[in-house]
Amino acid sequence: MGRDHIQRHPRQQVSLFVGLGEGDQTPGRTRNVSVSGLFLETTQRPAVDTVVDIWFVWGEDTYVARARVVRHADDGVGLTFVEPDKMFLTALAEILGLASLPLDIP
Repeated sequence: MGRDHIQRHPRQQVSLFVGLGEGDQTPGRTRNVSVSGLFLETTQRPAVDTVVDIWFVWGEDTYVARARVVRHADDGVGLTFVEPDKMFLTALAEILGLASLPLDIP
């Protein structure tokens, strides 16, 4: 399967439990993460271009954002974040070990 989307930021292999939709859904596990998106290993397959709510827990806080499904794979979905808030991005930067957020993040 070819890639129709462009990854804007380097991805790092990071394993987080991330939920799609409501909090009672079984979370999937990330394969890789960047400040612009992630690949989620999950059996759920929202349609490409669908915008979904995602969430993850880091420390004592739960972070929520919207993400667009950009591709399907046999073992999960590729997601790109849609207008994530500063707190969400700051948590991702901490998880990824970044000293600061990239300048091209809105």
